[in-house]
This record gives sequence, C-alpha cells and structure tokens, in this order.
Amino acid sequence: MRSSLDSFRRLVVTITAAALAVGVFAAAASAHSFLIKSQPQAGSRLAKAPRTMTLKFSEPFVRGSQQVDIRRANGPLVELPPSRGAGSVIEQRLPANLRGVFIVSWRVLSLHGARRYARTRARP
Repeated sequence: MRSSLDSFRRLVVTITAAALAVGVFAAAASAHSFLIKSQPQAGSRLAKAPRTMTLKFSEPFVRGSQQVDIRRANGPLVELPPSRGAGSVIEQRLPANLRGVFIVSWRVLSLHGARRYARTRARP
C-alpha cells in the first residue's frame, strides 16, 4: 500500500513538473520574433526578379539589428545594399537581373532580447 502511494506521489510530482516546464518554455518561446510572411514567398518561381524583398515578423524587433544575406545555391554570397527595418518589417533592395536559386538568411534582435536566425530557399 505504501509503495502505491509513493508511486502515485511521484506521478503527481512528475506531471506537475512537466506542466510547469511546458508553461515556462511556452512563455519564453512567445518572446521571439518569427518570420510570418515574405514577399516573394519562399519557394516561389518568378519570371522576373523583384526590386525588393519584404520580410514580416510576428512582433517588432530592435531597429538596426536586422541583417539579411542572400547566397546563391552553389555558395557565393550576393552583394546587397543595407536593408531597411522598422517595426516588424524588413525591406531589402535586390540587385537587378537576379537569376537562379537563392538561400535567404536573416537575423533580428527582438525587443525581448532573443536573437533569431533562420534560413529559407527562394527562387527568384
């Protein structure tokens, strides 16, 4: 009988700890800026290269913290002018006549202090 009670207590403690951990990690995760939209969209096949690329995030980031890199699928980095960032949007001017498959990477510092870095493929 005592071992059943001890097992039950351990189970309750484990479930409580797991629930607390989920709550803590969910709150921490919600403090990050996530990419929610891009123009052109990831994986797009375009007849003509756009003049700009726009990245929209789930929440505002620190102005001036944004960095955008575009790399050709075979490796070389594409030279870009500085991006413009305000609120939750980055606008990146693109070089004329881009052709091929590209990998887009970005970095922002959210207002909550969490640095985000991600990579996606785009086919302008």
